[in-house]
Amino acid sequence: MLSRKKYETDLYSNLYTAEARGEIKGELREREKWQGVVADMKAEMTNKEAAIINKEAEIEQLRKQIAELESKS
Repeated sequence: MLSRKKYETDLYSNLYTAEARGEIKGELREREKWQGVVADMKAEMTNKEAAIINKEAEIEQLRKQIAELESKS
């Protein structure tokens, strides 16, 4: 009887351990997934910031050209 009880206890222990490991693995997968999402968002934001900087430089160049044209007039 004691041996059977130990067997059952071991089974439950193994089940809980497997569940805990599965939860940890699931959490790690989710974390990795979200890290990828965040990295993609950061890359997209960097690209947008670079585009804005380029547009600002273009606007500044156009302002200089306008100023030159106005000074010639």
